[in-house]
Amino acid sequence: MPKPLEFHRHQFILHQQHTFFRLPNHQNLSNLEHVNQTLARFPCSLKEMENRTLFFAFIATWAGYLLVAHIWANKHHFPLTGILASHTVPSVVAVVMTYVFVIAGGATVAQFVAGSESGMDLWSLWFHLWPILLLATAASGITNFVWAIITCVKKSQRRWIPLSISAIVMSVFAFITVAANFPDA
Repeated sequence: MPKPLEFHRHQFILHQQHTFFRLPNHQNLSNLEHVNQTLARFPCSLKEMENRTLFFAFIATWAGYLLVAHIWANKHHFPLTGILASHTVPSVVAVVMTYVFVIAGGATVAQFVAGSESGMDLWSLWFHLWPILLLATAASGITNFVWAIITCVKKSQRRWIPLSISAIVMSVFAFITVAANFPDA
């Protein structure tokens, strides 16, 4: 006589819970232990990134800034070079940090990835890029500040005031984001 479907499903679940994987070194591991060992080979996840809330706020603000700046510039017939110059450094920061921390799974603290060769490579990359990005964002903020003063003083440049002020805000936000995610051993 066939057993009810619910009983078969319960037997399947029990069977799955007691399944063991045979590894090359002939050790038996349960599913959970196997998953944990597999995940341990990869670099850290985004949950181990310090200041991730600030980073995601920066990414969201940057994406909104790009969209609004290009729509606004297109509506007012501004040259594309001025728009690109206003967001080059914050865009480089956003792309680099997204690659290192989101796509590749790097960490700001070396101890979080001490057991992973690729994690240590990413930490080393961030360690070497961090001062460059910090100086670039500071220079971008100063340059945009000078540009904002010029746009306020010259009557012919006053139409650039909203873009120059928002460029200052994005440069300062990029500086704070990079500074807050300093590489730590």
